Amino acid sequence: MREERPDLSDLVDLVDDPVRAAEGAAACLVLTEWPELRDLDWAAIAARMSGQEVHDFRNLLDADRLARAGLRWQGIGRAEAPTRVA
Repeated sequence: MREERPDLSDLVDLVDDPVRAAEGAAACLVLTEWPELRDLDWAAIAARMSGQEVHDFRNLLDADRLARAGLRWQGIGRAEAPTRVA
């Protein structure tokens, strides 16, 4: 099936590590309910991002955990979580 996929190499950088994928990102979008996303090293991801926004379109993530990592979580249909735990 790989041959049938369009070549997006000019538009998208594909990486196999979520921390590397966050490099320089203004925001992180969570678009799937994959359980492994809950257990990511969100502090390492925050350190690589240029922004702090995480938009969780599946309401999968723990807002407090992301706040402790220095990220601002926004779920769909929920109020925004605290921006940072002191």
